[in-house]
Order: sequence, then structure tokens, then C-alpha cells
Amino acid sequence: MRRREVLRGVGVLAGVVGVGGAVSTADAQRGTTVRQVVDDGVRRPRSVLTVDLSERVDAVDADRVRVRTYIVEPQSGRRRRRLLDVLEATVTPTGVRLVVDGPVSQGAVVSFGGAGLVVDGRPRGSFTRALDGPLLSLERATQWFKAYEPTNPDYFAPAMYPDGAPPGDGVDDDSDGVRERLAAHLDRFVGRDRLTPGERDRALARFDDPDVRNRFVDREGAFDAEALAGVLANPGTVARGVDSVILDGENEFGRPYAVQRRPTLSGGCMEVLVEDGDPTILVDPVLDGEPFVVLAPLFAHEGFHQDLSVGLDEEVIATYLETLVWAEHVLADPATARLGTRKARQANTRLLVAMNSGGRSFPDVGLSAAPHRQSGTNAAPNASVSVADFASFVESKYGRTPQGSSAGSAYARQVLGRVTGTTVSTLGFDAETRRYLDERTRLFSATDVGILLAALELRPAPSAAVDTAVTPDPVAVADADAVASGDRVGTGDANVEWSRVDACGTCLRSGVEG
Repeated sequence: MRRREVLRGVGVLAGVVGVGGAVSTADAQRGTTVRQVVDDGVRRPRSVLTVDLSERVDAVDADRVRVRTYIVEPQSGRRRRRLLDVLEATVTPTGVRLVVDGPVSQGAVVSFGGAGLVVDGRPRGSFTRALDGPLLSLERATQWFKAYEPTNPDYFAPAMYPDGAPPGDGVDDDSDGVRERLAAHLDRFVGRDRLTPGERDRALARFDDPDVRNRFVDREGAFDAEALAGVLANPGTVARGVDSVILDGENEFGRPYAVQRRPTLSGGCMEVLVEDGDPTILVDPVLDGEPFVVLAPLFAHEGFHQDLSVGLDEEVIATYLETLVWAEHVLADPATARLGTRKARQANTRLLVAMNSGGRSFPDVGLSAAPHRQSGTNAAPNASVSVADFASFVESKYGRTPQGSSAGSAYARQVLGRVTGTTVSTLGFDAETRRYLDERTRLFSATDVGILLAALELRPAPSAAVDTAVTPDPVAVADADAVASGDRVGTGDANVEWSRVDACGTCLRSGVEG
């Protein structure tokens, strides 16, 4: 589905006419007006341009119209040009009306290309019109784009949102119960057309395979059903194929992994140990009680590490991809975001930061500092610590990981291609790939982001230019039936030390996320 069509759909989902609501109007160059959409007192990142050409326009092609605006680069303070998507283009009696997905700031121009405009039965030809007048300042335009803030701290890491309830205790099912939950979860991906019934059945057949089960051992030497389900839960995500990496030896080691539930050597909650060429994923007791859907993104993360030379760039990229996989599981079953276990809440927190990062506007996520809606708002609004962006957030957890790049793998490049919608045959784990992901992540539609906002109970952070109280984002409260119901896991204190290394011992993720 094209992005233009997706964004039109979000207006229906949110119960808002595509450009409806009150508008604030700024006069531009004579014959041109720019209106910013305002809904329930909150300014939205959409604008309506009405361009009076004093000519009878027969047709306009949105794909041949370009609107360029400017914002302030968060890192450097320099002015940066930004191309806005034209969501709609319609004809008025004497011109055109354009709906774009961002602010129209001082210095903005609108360009019509080739046969993009038909006037009096003939193509008008290419031309550009500069917009002028009391348009938004660059600083104000920069504030339009992102920050969503939590409304329920119970879903996020207690170390960052300490007002929430204690983390939940988790699950304790036998293998039959785990298989039943795995089948139900995979069925949700089938329902989203992200998985075929045959792929679901193959995953369940692997769960039942005695030879596969023998490689998943808990601390008592028994079959670790939750861990195997975590490996097999990803075929409907961008991490599909990680089961082949772990179970079939399709990795740089050339051998299948064993998975053992025992303390890691580094204190991380997962790490890869290689002995005599045989790789083993150690699953630390800190993950006891975490359901397989929480383990699934962590196994995807470990699947990216196929040698023991891991640099900081590799860790930032692997954690970003892990976070996208978590988001896909939440999209399949939004109740996943409300599990309440410690690691589920940490995963939600990383997803929040990713949604508030990246240089592009809604609905894209990313790694770098985003142009935020409010100058005082960071990537984790109202948290106990300030977070600039996803990349720096991850880097702060890896104080012992060496700086620098590392080689990629065939599997990692497959996943990068799925995330960006491109073919990537040479990318490694380096700064170039970080920039590539930040610029090209195209995994979620606007409807997907609406579901994530609702599942995490997020709303736009207040804008400094809006005096009225901010109401919840209509996307975040719309279509409640789309969010699956589910009982939250109990909220007893988890028997986990807060000071433990957080996740990947292979790359030494440290620090406290709660």
C-alpha cells in the first residue's frame, strides 16, 4: 500500500476527516494560503496549501508536485531542507489544494513538474513558486514532528518511569501450555497476512521435533519449551529465518546452536559461548518467567552476532533491529505491550525511544535525534533521565563494548533489506549502516503506528505553542477493538537485581534500565 493511501486511512481510523478540525491560517505569497491542522487544541503535523494560479486548472497529479520546507538540524543547529510527502492534491476553481505531511516553514517552495498540472487542456509545464509571509519559524517547524509521551508508567522500565507498579512475575507453563500459546500467537501473524498457514505448521512441527527439543535445556536438564518457542516465534517478522540460523547451522560458525538456561559468564541476560567451534546461547536466570514473546526479539538479536568480534556499531544496529521485531510482535498482539514483566517493560521503553527518534516524520522510526514537537522534550518524555535519541540510549548501555565497526553476515543483510525495502549486499555493522537505517526504515504504516500508540497508551507531548490542555492523540484512542484484550500478568515484585547487565552478554550491554 502506498504511503499516501495509508495516511488517508489513518484519518478514518482516528475518526478525523483527512484535514479536518480547526485550522490556524497564515497568509503567504499573494494567491497562496497555508493552514496547519489543529485537532482538539493540538497542532498536527499536516498542512493544507491553497495555491491560487488565477487559471482554470483541469487536473493535478500529486506524484508530480514537490513541497520543500526547512527545519533545524538537532545535532548541529544548521538549517536542513526537508521534502514533504504530498498526501492529496485536488483542483480548486482557480488553482490547487495540497495536503502535505509536515509544517510549511519560512523559505518553503512548491514545485510542479512536467505534466503535473493541466491548465486549459494542456500541461502547464514545470515551475516553482516560493512561499512567503508569516509562515512558521524553522524552530517551530522543527517541533512539529515527534515526541510521544507515556500516559501509563506501568508499561515502561521502572528505572526510567518509577511511578509505575512493580514488574510482573511472568509465566510458568508446561510444554503443552507453551505450544498452545505459540500456536495462538503465530495464528495472529497469519491473520495479518504476515505468515502462511504452512509456515505456521512448520514452526509448530519444529517445536514438536525431539531432536530440536534436545538442544534446549533448562537448569534442571529438562526441555526448555519457552526458549524454543522464542526461537520459533519470529517467522512473521523481519527476523524470519533466525530459526535456521540457530537450529540449522545457517551461520558463520556453520553449526547449529545449543540453548542452555544457565548463568551467563558476563552477567548479560543472553550471550553466545563458543567451545571447540560449537556455539551455545546462554539464557541467564534473569529471564526466568519471561514469556517466549519477550525472548523472541532477544534470540533475533543473538542471531545477528555470528562471530565474537562485536563493536559498538553492531550493538546499536542489533538492538534497533531487536526493537523493530518487538514492535512487530506488539502489532500481532497488542496485549503483548501490557505483559508487565521487567523485560517486556524495557522492550516497550526502547520502542518508545525509537518512535521518538529518526530524522523523518510520522510514521517513520529511527536512531538519530529527531526534530521534536517541543524544544524541551527528549526521546523519553517525562522519564527520570533525559534521552537524546535511540542510538545514544543504546550506546549508554554498552560502556564495555569497544568503539568501531564489525563485519556483517548474510542473515543480517537479509533483515536490513526487509527493514529498508531495498537490496543490501555489502552493508556491515558500521556508521554507514546506522545512517542507512535511520534514513530508510520503512517498516510501519501510519495505521501500524496508530496501533502501537494505542497499545503503549502514548499521546503527543505538549507543544510549547499550545496553551490548552493536551488531549490524548485520537490515533492512540481510536478503534479500541483493534487492540486485543488480555489479562495482565500479576504485579508482584520480580526477583531480579536491578544492577544486572541488561541483555546481550555477547556485546556487554550494561547499565540499568529497570
